[in-house]
Amino acid sequence: MSGALVLAVVATGLTLPVSSAAATGSDLYVDGSNASCSDGGSGSAAQPYCTAQAAADAAQAGDTVHVTAGSYGALRLTRSGDDGAPIRFTGQYTGSVRFDSLTVSGVHDVSLDRMFLGAVRIDSSSTVALDFDTLNGGTTPGLVVGAGSSKVTVSRSSVQANGVSAAEVDPGAQGVVITTDMIETNGGTPGVAVHGATGTDVVSDAFMGSAVPVQVDQSASGTVLENDDVEGPITVSADSAATTTSDYNVDYTVGSGPLYSWAGVDYGSLSPFTAASGQGKHDLAGGPVTLVNGPGSSDRLELDSADAAAPGELTTDYFGRPRVDDTLVPNTGTGAGYYDRGATELQDPWQGWTPKAAPAAVAYGSTVSFTTGDANPWHDVVTRTFDFGDGTEPVTTTDTVVRHTYGAVPGGGSKVYTVTVTEVSPATGEAERFTTTEIVSPPGPVSVQSPQFAVQNTSVPLAVTLSSVQYLSPFSLGSCSVDFGDGTTLPGCGNLTHTYAKPGIYQTKVAVTDAAGRSASVGRALSVGPEFVRTTPVTALDTYHGTGGVKGAVAPGRTLRIQVANRYGVPGVPSSVVLNVSAVGAGQAGSVTAYADGSSRPSEPTVLYPARQSSSSLIHVPVGADGYVDLTNLSGQAYVSAEVEGYDTTNPESAHGLEFVGGDYPGDTQHWALVMQRRMGPGATVSFQAAPGYQSYMTPPGQRPLLAVLNVATQITTAFTRVTVQGGAGAGAGADGVYGYPGQMHSTTLLVPVAPDGTVSIHNTAGSTTVSASVEGYYLPASSDEALHALVPVRSTPVFDTRTGLGGRHAQVPYSGTLWIKVAGVGGIPAAATEVAVRLSAVDVRSGGIVDEDHSDGMVLDIANGQPAADLVDLPVVNGYIKVSCFLQSSFDLTASVEGYAVS
Repeated sequence: MSGALVLAVVATGLTLPVSSAAATGSDLYVDGSNASCSDGGSGSAAQPYCTAQAAADAAQAGDTVHVTAGSYGALRLTRSGDDGAPIRFTGQYTGSVRFDSLTVSGVHDVSLDRMFLGAVRIDSSSTVALDFDTLNGGTTPGLVVGAGSSKVTVSRSSVQANGVSAAEVDPGAQGVVITTDMIETNGGTPGVAVHGATGTDVVSDAFMGSAVPVQVDQSASGTVLENDDVEGPITVSADSAATTTSDYNVDYTVGSGPLYSWAGVDYGSLSPFTAASGQGKHDLAGGPVTLVNGPGSSDRLELDSADAAAPGELTTDYFGRPRVDDTLVPNTGTGAGYYDRGATELQDPWQGWTPKAAPAAVAYGSTVSFTTGDANPWHDVVTRTFDFGDGTEPVTTTDTVVRHTYGAVPGGGSKVYTVTVTEVSPATGEAERFTTTEIVSPPGPVSVQSPQFAVQNTSVPLAVTLSSVQYLSPFSLGSCSVDFGDGTTLPGCGNLTHTYAKPGIYQTKVAVTDAAGRSASVGRALSVGPEFVRTTPVTALDTYHGTGGVKGAVAPGRTLRIQVANRYGVPGVPSSVVLNVSAVGAGQAGSVTAYADGSSRPSEPTVLYPARQSSSSLIHVPVGADGYVDLTNLSGQAYVSAEVEGYDTTNPESAHGLEFVGGDYPGDTQHWALVMQRRMGPGATVSFQAAPGYQSYMTPPGQRPLLAVLNVATQITTAFTRVTVQGGAGAGAGADGVYGYPGQMHSTTLLVPVAPDGTVSIHNTAGSTTVSASVEGYYLPASSDEALHALVPVRSTPVFDTRTGLGGRHAQVPYSGTLWIKVAGVGGIPAAATEVAVRLSAVDVRSGGIVDEDHSDGMVLDIANGQPAADLVDLPVVNGYIKVSCFLQSSFDLTASVEGYAVS
């Protein structure tokens, strides 16, 4: 089959390709990888030539040589075509065929396209066309057109060299056209050098990397430089300037260099250059070349401004794309007016995209809107056909939004329909297809569940974020809102952040309405509390040693003031501090209470101490506005000490705040898990796992506890001793302890740092004693998931007192029995509370025993024979009550005050 192409130069410009060649030509084939190839054959498709040179030596006028991808060494053309019947060499696609070099000598009417040609030299030849090729000479010019050559055209090609000119047109050459090419070199050499040639057209090229894009010298005549995109000065010698035309170029400077060097004079701007030479009247100055500014850059000065009638101007760009009119840019060029300068033409940026269905799921009889997602900055009118997938007639329209009503699914049930939109691209004229889906279901119930809240930022302790909501309906979501429980309602169902004014338990509600107008809601309680910041434990008061300014036993009724603001690692005035308060009876039993300075003194004790024995308690004490807390010895006489272990705040200075969560594992509703019980001799140390429920692979380090609240008890003690509790390796600062007395049980609640592996160690100083440790809860990072169930500290709230009848019992507790104490909904404690920190005190005691709790592995209170006892414990709330069981040898009075609450 004949397939040669004719290249024609017409008066109005160059057109590539023009028409089919004469029918006399043949198709020859080259394929060096074909096992049947032979350079001695006919060059048929069945038996191609092995080398391109063999085909070149055999080709006749009108023949087309088809070269299969591969490397073929050097090529030299020695045979010519005829006028209207050239010899054409063509590759499969651009760059697929590689030659080391091409030599064209003494021939005419030949063309090569879609090839890598290496270094090209053309001598004494005419009507030679190179199109869609790569000419790369390395350290030699990519193109040299020598003397005696005419009508040579290089179009839509890449011309490259390194350290030398990319293209040279030598003296004696004429009618050379270099058009719509990418021309690149470096090393200060010209991109195109025209030396003494006649009628050279350098048109619509993009020059990169060369210090001099075009150099015209040696009395070159009739040179045309138009529509070029250049960086660096166009340089024309004095002996060539008179007959050179330069216009419609986009000129970028290199650094502070000139735009033009014309007839020996440099011009840094266009106005003086035009005034002196009469050239460049339609040039545009692009400014200095930068990484983002230069030929082909985003400023696009080239758009719709070229001279369409320039000699050698093509109707397509470097990629073979048509010239198009950018509707957003005024047409300032000649002829059609919208040709772009340089080698490339900005194409219609239209881009089709998958349409959006709204709603994406509907019930029978519902209408869905399909909106195209096309990017269409040129506002093209686009024809689209919508096939809704349900067997109904497709709709063809130019509208961007189409509505469709879906009926019942044949046979019932739900179905996913595939919706296909076919669009005719205004950029390419080709059809493009996009699909989406629509779910159609019978009407059904609507529900909403599992709102997911999270702490937004530990530096804003009262801020929470609703991240997502699970929603179920055959209809799409119509609207959603969140009631945060403090009078604030916000629209939306995700990424909603709200900051509460004060700590507390808030009952939130998420309400949704589906596209059919049906509504559903779900509630969830949130614990929004101050954060606890652990400090290095410091003794602020010790009346035995005189620390804090007071020395000696404290008489009954005496109040001691302790300044905590801006001391002991506590910045400013916090909402409360955590103190470990100890009292040693100095011959008389009694009690101590702690409260905010300036507030009314509570009548309930926080520490009960026996005569000549020690008792201690961990206390969250509100801080007065003046930064002080008060300790009052209600009765008896004792040496009193107080150690500051941290503070509660709603505005921590760092993101290291903690929240207390009851239980021994995430989500635990059981409390007081026994984690250690051991008989210990003098000097013995035992290490144990204090946070077993948090050490699994399912609990990431950022969710693990840093402090444990342990109830530590001693019993069956042979000699007076102090048992100290310390965090394991890598734990934070701080140690605490409990005393052991011969023949007595003794317990207290301690705040103990937990090592990264969850371990804690216990050391016994003297005698032998049985030590047990039970977990009441942990302090976790405030950013952890469990923090939304954290304990909210409150001012001590009495809820039960057998002496006054508070709580419904006005009689002593029998020596053995069970008490249900109402806490939820009492004295400002929320009815939704599921956990409380309660201070239990046993007074008027005439015998020993224990107070226990059904969900515990350890004691709530252990009572020495005839001695009062008190402790702060964390207990679960069941139906609004806490339950305690008493095992004593005689009746006694019991009081209970709530100092914190939580909701799970």
